Amino acid sequence: MAGGSSQRRTEAQNKELLQDIGNNSNAYTAENETNFFVNTTPAHLDQAVDLVSGWVLGALITPAEYRREYQVVQRELEMDKGEPDREFWVLSQMNRYRVSPARVPVIGYQPVIQSLTRDDVYNYYKMAYVPENMMFSIAGDLDPEVMLATVQKYVGDTKPGKV
Repeated sequence: MAGGSSQRRTEAQNKELLQDIGNNSNAYTAENETNFFVNTTPAHLDQAVDLVSGWVLGALITPAEYRREYQVVQRELEMDKGEPDREFWVLSQMNRYRVSPARVPVIGYQPVIQSLTRDDVYNYYKMAYVPENMMFSIAGDLDPEVMLATVQKYVGDTKPGKV
């Protein structure tokens, strides 16, 4: 989602906007959260909120973007295969959390990931990436009321979803 096409802009336009505001962004998934972020200056607050909210609330996950990111995930799944520390961690989590989703590695299992289609991923995204499941944070030398108004400008009309 981060950097891809959204309902607001094409992938190329999103990359151009990111470049204009400092080209410093990333995303990661941990056991209990997924984060998308942009580091920029206070002058670019509006563009940064527009960009991130567009990614998380209006991602298109086009077939071409899906195929590219699918390959990235496959490389990540292969990267730690056979690494004793990683294997120990996975087995420990499976043993420690016998009935919890925490027993599943964050990246998932390769056979499961390989069986997913773009539509499977997009449908999950539409179900899970809803305002009730999100927190939007801003840190910087800005008036809190300005920050709140900026976020509301871009997410205020977003329809609620299933928690």
